[in-house]
Amino acid sequence: MSAEPRPCTGSEERAALGALRAWRPPLCPGEPVLESCTAIDGYIAASGYACGSRIQAATTPEGGEAEETPGWASLVALAMLPPPFTGASVEGAPRPASLERSWRGPTGFSTVWLTSRGSPALLRARRVAADSPLEPVVLGYLNASGYRWAPRLYGYTLLGDELYSTYREWLPGTPLAALRGPELSAALELLGSALRGLHEALAGCGDPLCSPEPGEPGDAERWMYRLEYRVSILERLAELGARVPEAALEALERLAGEVAPLAEAAAGFDKQRVHGDPHLHNALLHAGGVYIVDYSGEPFREPAGPLEKEPRQRDLAVVLRSLHYLHELGVPSAYPGLASAFLAAYGGCGGRLGAEATAFWMVERASYEAVYEALTSSGLEGVPAAALEAMASGADPLYTRLAGGHCPGGR
Repeated sequence: MSAEPRPCTGSEERAALGALRAWRPPLCPGEPVLESCTAIDGYIAASGYACGSRIQAATTPEGGEAEETPGWASLVALAMLPPPFTGASVEGAPRPASLERSWRGPTGFSTVWLTSRGSPALLRARRVAADSPLEPVVLGYLNASGYRWAPRLYGYTLLGDELYSTYREWLPGTPLAALRGPELSAALELLGSALRGLHEALAGCGDPLCSPEPGEPGDAERWMYRLEYRVSILERLAELGARVPEAALEALERLAGEVAPLAEAAAGFDKQRVHGDPHLHNALLHAGGVYIVDYSGEPFREPAGPLEKEPRQRDLAVVLRSLHYLHELGVPSAYPGLASAFLAAYGGCGGRLGAEATAFWMVERASYEAVYEALTSSGLEGVPAAALEAMASGADPLYTRLAGGHCPGGR
């Protein structure tokens, strides 16, 4: 650091507000409120809120994303910033050297750097705040436990009490969503094995953020409420002009009235830290295996809490839903045809109740997807809509079989 942090001047506060404004939640009409603003070594770090979401950003005085500059990237990646920042990095973590690429996600800004070692690394800065360092805790534990199929964590930084950034190994693999034919089928078997290993590893985590917990009497009711809540959110989004297929709303309302027994089955299993979002873009074929990346969870989980633990079948359902996305986007053999290979490699759903639980989580995940696609105006709103309609009408053979207590490819 070449300069001490100091409060922002008026012009710096205006730049900070501009940075926060760029990261307002989708369809948020209100102006952000600036809560704190600090000038650090020629950069501006700010936090505030808009439409109920806490936002944090770092910018250059000219309004650029600070993470695209080598100076700020090194300070954040190696946890070298003074208060209000804190953090940690592993001994000998590589320094970001030259920017390879950058992109904006729904909750943050990511950059890939060629490091001082000549290897690539990912620096992800959260713009929508996370209230705990969940991702670095999980990755750090997996690295220490010897779990092979996760990237190495290099460091993380907090802004106040909230996670600001993670810095980790970048794996230049091929997402399973880009594979086809026998290569995809073989990779799904590797994913099933890797996901089972992930769940078994996390079951041994002693940190309160990820240690297993027994089910509770109110779990099924709370999980059912997610469906009702998302119906109301979709109705509100439609009023605001988002593209929400009417058939999706009708199907979700119907399913919300029917799947309580499946939710009760899900409540019969212990809860633990799971990946939370292992879709086929977060599973990479690399060096002869499938690595599971991005442990930040779903960006719009509400009303589920960001730290809420769930049964393992939740992750199984996410993979199955991702296969349906492939089906709808032009790979008709993906769903339900490839589900058996994945489930068999995982070891089944966990018996009859596990099959029913997986069916419930397929509905829950599709409800999340319907909200996500509408919020982000992705153009894919029809994919979860088609899934909800098929599940509600009995036209989805995999869902029907699971709901009947039968797990294809396993017990």
